[in-house]
Amino acid sequence: MIYCAFTDTVKEIVGGFDAKQMIAIGVIALIALVLGFFIGGFALYAAGVRKGKRRGAKDAVEMAMQRAEEDASGQIKKALNEEKARSAAIQKEKDDALVKTQEQLKQAEQSKEEAERAALAAEKSKEEAERAAREAEDKMRALRESEAAGETIIRERKKRIDLLSKAEIIAYAEGLNEYLPTALYERGGENLPDSCRVGICTFMLVYERKNMVKLVLRLHKKTAAALEKQFKLFTKAVYPKGGDWYKWILSSEVTDLDVVTAAVRMAYKYVYLSYYGDKSGEINVNYVNKEENRINEAILKYQNLPDRDFVVASDAAEGANAAYRLYGKREMTDYCLSLSDAYPVSVSESESDLAPNTFKVDGKAFMMAYEKDGVSKMIFRLSDEAFTLLKKKHTTAEISPFPKASGYHWYAACVDETFSSNADIEEIIRNACAHVHALYGKK
Repeated sequence: MIYCAFTDTVKEIVGGFDAKQMIAIGVIALIALVLGFFIGGFALYAAGVRKGKRRGAKDAVEMAMQRAEEDASGQIKKALNEEKARSAAIQKEKDDALVKTQEQLKQAEQSKEEAERAALAAEKSKEEAERAAREAEDKMRALRESEAAGETIIRERKKRIDLLSKAEIIAYAEGLNEYLPTALYERGGENLPDSCRVGICTFMLVYERKNMVKLVLRLHKKTAAALEKQFKLFTKAVYPKGGDWYKWILSSEVTDLDVVTAAVRMAYKYVYLSYYGDKSGEINVNYVNKEENRINEAILKYQNLPDRDFVVASDAAEGANAAYRLYGKREMTDYCLSLSDAYPVSVSESESDLAPNTFKVDGKAFMMAYEKDGVSKMIFRLSDEAFTLLKKKHTTAEISPFPKASGYHWYAACVDETFSSNADIEEIIRNACAHVHALYGKK
């Protein structure tokens, strides 16, 4: 109904115009339509441009923001990476520093340990050096004491065993030159004496038998009386004749050798003053020659007739010497080697040096043997009880300062006059070996 109304309206409007008007209207309408399309298209275009601009701006903003975000994110990542790298470098430096510190601490600890070991070694070396020095000092003191003891023993033996030789007497006489030099006339032989002269006058005859010496001296009667009073074996000489000749057997009763040398010197002086009293050098040569001939005749006459007193005294001295031929270093060594369980540690071929011959049993030392100047010394181990008993018999035995020992003693004994026989020495060696074997031998 509405459509019909509209159509009718249109017909009324259109019906009032002619064709030209209608064409014109149509043209106008067409132009208007075209213009409308154009305006609409332009409007749409403008709207689209504006929209595009807006969208492009938005996109640009978004892209700028995105780029900014990406840049910021990149910078952040870069910063983070750099920070991470710095952190890693710092951590590495810390780790390296820690490792270095640990190595330094380790080295310092090692250095400290090495220093402590060096200090301990130095202390040990010092202690060993001090101990070695103490042992050397103790050893030297022991040797000095042994030497002193040896000198004492030698002096004691000289009192009991005649050690004065013919050569020693003559050597002393030859040194006399207060007036004229002493001249020696050597004959040799047991019953043929050597004679000593001052000028051309004999003042002493010297005999020797079995290491014992007999002197025949020409002395003033006062000198002779003093000697005869002191010594039993100083008597008037049977030969040579003349009243002023005396014989003197130098036995064990002679304890002071200075008395002997004094007697020889007095004989030298007496004969010189008897013949050269005025010191003018004048002498009755005929008388002296007569005296010397008489002396020589007496010597030759009695050379095959030994002096009984001299024979008895020299035989007795030989027996005394044999009794005191106690073990030395070599004999003690031989006896130690004869023990089945003993063996040597160090053995010196020399009898007189200070190096000991040392012997062990079951790996432990029990005996050392020394010798110097004919005096022997034993250093040995014994129980305290056994040493107490030994000390009662051998009073010179003592605790030895060498070698040092912890918990026990070494003992020492010089082979002196308290030893009556070599059996005493053998007993000490056996007991020392048995004592150490009992302590360290296999049970």
